[in-house]
Amino acid sequence: MVMSMYALLRNEPRPTQQQIENCLIGNYCRCTGYRPIIDGFYEFSSASPCALGENCCKNQGSAANAASSKAIAASNTVGELSPDYLQDYIFPPGLKVKDYCSEEKCYKGERVTWYQPVSVARLLELKSQFLKAKVVCAQGVGNNLNAPLQDSVIISTSNIQELSGIQEVTADGLLIGSATTISQFWNILSDMVEQLPESQSALYKSILTDVKPRFACRQVINVASLVGNLLIPVGQSDLTPVCVAAGAVFSLRSVNKSRKLLVTDKLFPADRKSFLADDEVVEGLFFPHSAQGEFIRFYKQGDRKSVTNSIVNAAYRVQFTDSKVSAMNIVYGGLPFGMAKAFPQTSQSLIGREWNEKLLEEGVASLTAELNSATSDLKSPDSLTSYQKTLVTSLFYKFYSDVAEKLSTGKFPEVGQYTAIKGKQLYDDSPVATSSEVSAASHCFKPVPHRSADLHVTGEATYVDDMPPYADELHMAVVYSEVAHAKIVSIDTSEAINVLGVRGYVSAEDVPGSNVCGLIGEERVFYNEKVESVGQILGGIVADTLQHAQIAAGLVKVEYEKLPPILTIKDAISAKSFFNPQPMMLWKGKDMAEAFSGVDMVMEGEMEIGGQEHFYMEPQVTRCVPKENGEIDVFSSTQSPKFMQDGVGKALGIPFSKTNINVKRLGGGFGGKSRKPMLSGVPAAVAANKFRVPVRCTLERKEDMVVTGGRDPALIKYKVGYNKDGRIKTLDAEIYTDAGCTLDLAICIVQKAMYHLENCYSIENMRVRGWACKTNHPSNTACRGLAAPHAVLVIENILEEVSVKLNIPRHVIQQLNFCREGHTTVYGQVVSNCTLERCYNQVVSDSDFVNRQQAVKQFNLNNKWRKRGIELTPIMYGIAFDTLLLNQATSLVHIYVDGSVLITHGGTEMGQGIHTKLIQLASNSLGISIDKVHLQDVSTVTVPNSTVTAASVNTDINGGAVLNACKKLNKRLEVFKQKMPNASWEEWVTSAYVERVSLSAQGFYSTPGLVPIDWSTSKGSPYQYYVFGAAVSEVEIDCLTGHHQVLRTDVVVDAGVSINPAIDIGQIEGAFIQGYGLYCLEELQFDESGVMTTVGPATYKIPLVDNIPREFNVSLLKNSSNPGNVASSKGVGEAPLPLAVSIFMAIKSAVRSARKASGKDESFTFSSPCTPERIRMSCADQFIATA
Repeated sequence: MVMSMYALLRNEPRPTQQQIENCLIGNYCRCTGYRPIIDGFYEFSSASPCALGENCCKNQGSAANAASSKAIAASNTVGELSPDYLQDYIFPPGLKVKDYCSEEKCYKGERVTWYQPVSVARLLELKSQFLKAKVVCAQGVGNNLNAPLQDSVIISTSNIQELSGIQEVTADGLLIGSATTISQFWNILSDMVEQLPESQSALYKSILTDVKPRFACRQVINVASLVGNLLIPVGQSDLTPVCVAAGAVFSLRSVNKSRKLLVTDKLFPADRKSFLADDEVVEGLFFPHSAQGEFIRFYKQGDRKSVTNSIVNAAYRVQFTDSKVSAMNIVYGGLPFGMAKAFPQTSQSLIGREWNEKLLEEGVASLTAELNSATSDLKSPDSLTSYQKTLVTSLFYKFYSDVAEKLSTGKFPEVGQYTAIKGKQLYDDSPVATSSEVSAASHCFKPVPHRSADLHVTGEATYVDDMPPYADELHMAVVYSEVAHAKIVSIDTSEAINVLGVRGYVSAEDVPGSNVCGLIGEERVFYNEKVESVGQILGGIVADTLQHAQIAAGLVKVEYEKLPPILTIKDAISAKSFFNPQPMMLWKGKDMAEAFSGVDMVMEGEMEIGGQEHFYMEPQVTRCVPKENGEIDVFSSTQSPKFMQDGVGKALGIPFSKTNINVKRLGGGFGGKSRKPMLSGVPAAVAANKFRVPVRCTLERKEDMVVTGGRDPALIKYKVGYNKDGRIKTLDAEIYTDAGCTLDLAICIVQKAMYHLENCYSIENMRVRGWACKTNHPSNTACRGLAAPHAVLVIENILEEVSVKLNIPRHVIQQLNFCREGHTTVYGQVVSNCTLERCYNQVVSDSDFVNRQQAVKQFNLNNKWRKRGIELTPIMYGIAFDTLLLNQATSLVHIYVDGSVLITHGGTEMGQGIHTKLIQLASNSLGISIDKVHLQDVSTVTVPNSTVTAASVNTDINGGAVLNACKKLNKRLEVFKQKMPNASWEEWVTSAYVERVSLSAQGFYSTPGLVPIDWSTSKGSPYQYYVFGAAVSEVEIDCLTGHHQVLRTDVVVDAGVSINPAIDIGQIEGAFIQGYGLYCLEELQFDESGVMTTVGPATYKIPLVDNIPREFNVSLLKNSSNPGNVASSKGVGEAPLPLAVSIFMAIKSAVRSARKASGKDESFTFSSPCTPERIRMSCADQFIATA
């Protein structure tokens, strides 16, 4: 992101806010929620307003400015940079784009020869010489460079000036060179729109307004060529239907001939067979100018707003003569017929017609008939979904409406003006701590910058894969199963081990200790007899480079005897495939039969909630270094050094004391690096032990997603009894999760859902039963919040359904059922320090919820095909590990004779700021500046048996351990402080050292007051405290496509006395956007054989910067405390994630408004994630009936 912004500023020193946002699209961030990044970058735009409005320090005069500057300086004392903003740093000369080189380049590698000619003549000569050579323009040849290349020769056209830019402009059109990049293409079209009359530039203007905003990101369009995009061998191009509809023409050339070829859909069949002769290249692409009376529009619907493949895209061209249609082209992309599909019969049938409702009706009917006819010719008619069929007619309606508007008013409807992302972050700037150990002084309770912030933004932060390799270091690529359920018949590595650079193959035979692992011994380091999912590790290829290892791993041949797989929760239920055959059960109140007999109304239903990929930025990586005496150093990107130590020690058959696990930082974790790093890390340790050299194993993104699993999908069935006033009296629920093929943390995950199903409501009678289903999917694992987000979604959906049936507003039913101080949960814990209603009332006020509800109703009355929804979601989230033994931590604090302090503890830093908070706590406790406190890497040598960094408790437990150590040190130093009250910190420390007083202390902390659940009585107190919060979200949906935009979100969270408000607000925003992805965007998909098809960012869509709320306000509840916890603070890493249910429910509310307008049932099943498909198909209008 920093480099994207830098590039923008090099080209646009004072960019607009829209340019800043656009330059960031395509950059992924899982941690921050994007808001603080774009907020910071907006500072480069003169249009950026201060969030304080009129109270901005710049408006308060010089004295206020000076005071503000001092305050900012006081709160930003951690290694901040102070550049001279008038000084522009020199751009590295070596990175500047050179003029076209006059000298041909040729690069020969192990597998391929790369030619870069400088003339068309030489290009044609090379192509005639190497008929099977691949011709490219961008400096890449596909997504998988590690796969064996079928083309041993690649020819790049990027240095042929003749093929770049405009080749010719005539009275009829525009000829563009085939090596023209897409960004150059946009610039050319912009020039044409300015130079040509409006009647001739309609095509070019439509491409710029309709195609460009939702095309690829800046990094792609700067190197990808226009023609190369049209000819991609995989995927699809949004420009293909455009070229077909516009009547574009290819200029083709070989050594002996040249020819013109009209761009039609027949050139882009489903099998991707090329229309080029072996010796031919595309020299240019001709676009005809528009004609008088010609209207052209393009539409696209993908899984996400931008940087996404089309589910369906469409290009329409119509020409009018004497108020009647004289020519028409209708072309669609994204359908399973090829990269483009024309509808000539429908186009022809509308010629000679007037543009009216009758034309629309007959056009829709003709499109449907022509589509059905084409579908019957498909090998697999099911490959065309009902959603795609619906989009075909819905987009045609959009085109009809836009043209009707143009004919009526002389212009197309406004797409909508850009509004910059904005937000406020509010917190108590003068909190009072109630903890006896920590006072509200020093740097505690202040928004101190993250200790590694400057390293992150400059790219200097070191991760495992950044560590310089040893001279003899090897790389390992894993070999994993490619079938979901099978016996392993044989594994043939003969071809793989002969690949250049390969040192050997490691498997179960090389494990000196135990090959058995897992919580109940159901997992294997290397699977050698049977596999129960795709992605289970069979072995590893070890080679001198990662690329050599990956090439060889792809050549390992595995023979399977396939077995029937279980691939859905419902199949598992039918087969009784559970990790816990007897359900876990919680209950309170009356017997279910008696309870249901005493209510006014009963409702039954079920809800499916999809899983989620962690999608951390840094994939799984481990580096193992064997040492003398059987010792081994392991540098790992893991949330749990202890889990990794256990796995390595057992596999190598050595004491844990000989395994040193070192963790500096993680590039994100979200639970996915708790147990899963062992899957590749332990095999790497086995390889290092076998070859007695350092071995590094870094998973590619696809491997990571396939091997490591994600958040458990769930199916929750429920029966609800309620009274006519809206009070929920009885809830009987069954929770089923898809745990995948091994146990992992499946039981804890189900339990988390069971504990949170009642959320923040008081339900008199409850019974909750839970099962962890065993399927043949990759083993799922911990993911931020476990399955609590599923449970919160379901209870909120239940209240929404009750609201609809009783015609009582949902927020009224919420308040009626709120739990309050002294409430007893279904697991028997009494709720104390309940701030639920304070959070709820504050967010209602802050968001102007009541007035905006009325505005939404009015908007929906005024708009048929665009609907809005606004909804409110509260939460009550329990904080502590559900497993009692994990609620403990150890620390080590050293004071050196120069007065500097070193802290080590067991919590891993993965961007969440635990190190920064602990430094604040330690400096405050010792009464010194935070600049004197340093925090060392996490290591099992210094802190043994550390608890996994998860569950939002690690600042609590590790902070408690650090404060415990500081307390001991303070006690030892107290005698010297009393003797020398006016001395400095350094003098006290030196005196203690001279007097032989230990300046090192170990700290320990165990969470008090926890009582494990007694499952025989459904009683316990598993949580130390609760985090309360509430959120209001407003959305707008496009009923014709299913697209949605979050307009505004307001969040209030009780963080107690925040140790660092900036970090806590960042955690809240990041969790909320991750929850938004879970509920509304991210969909894991598998084929019928159990192979995951959504691997990598091309197919798995997490939120981007343009998906987040356009207004995003976050407040920490003021005047709150959490007595008994470290510094009266609360952990907020997970609790805000379910607040994104507010977006899901707002979308459902908008859909309900659309259904109501169409006369459809307002009660309907709406599963998560609510993808564009689910939104569109739930709107239930006349176009869906044609699907």
